[in-house]
Amino acid sequence: MSGAWEELRSAGREQLALRGAIVVAGLVFAVAAAATGGADLWADPWFAVAIPALALLAALSPHTFLPAVLMLYLVGVWITGTPELWTPWAPLAAACLLVIHTAAAIATSVPAQATLPARLWRLYLPRVAVLLGAAVAVWAVVGLVHGRTVPGGPAAMVTGLAVVTAGLLAHQRAVIRRTRQD
Repeated sequence: MSGAWEELRSAGREQLALRGAIVVAGLVFAVAAAATGGADLWADPWFAVAIPALALLAALSPHTFLPAVLMLYLVGVWITGTPELWTPWAPLAAACLLVIHTAAAIATSVPAQATLPARLWRLYLPRVAVLLGAAVAVWAVVGLVHGRTVPGGPAAMVTGLAVVTAGLLAHQRAVIRRTRQD
């Protein structure tokens, strides 16, 4: 961990901001999870200690597996700690996970002391906006069908997810093919 401290001490402002975003997003996620009205999450010492500790560790070492551990722990907290599938806090929680992932990915894309190239921001920001928009759209659809019986049952849901997945894979292949041609 001493290497992580040295890296952090010599990091530029942008790197510090990205790493700070990881910590803040983890803590905001914790507030959103607690605000859903589920179990008294703050009374659980693991919840009160683990999220800040994991967020700090992920910020110190974004190039390791720690951001993934933080995100998996947060998803586990959400699944086990929220009383309802659909909640107004879900978009905020999704945005926090997106910020953690994106900040860690950008932080590891250049050395800690380097200035982030403008090209990197132009690459990531539209993608983040699209993903956040998609998360809100899915949340809205879930809100529309929550508590209703969907014709076709689970088979219809699995088929719909398969169609969406196939579309996303086709889009990814087209983007990769187009990028290789450029």
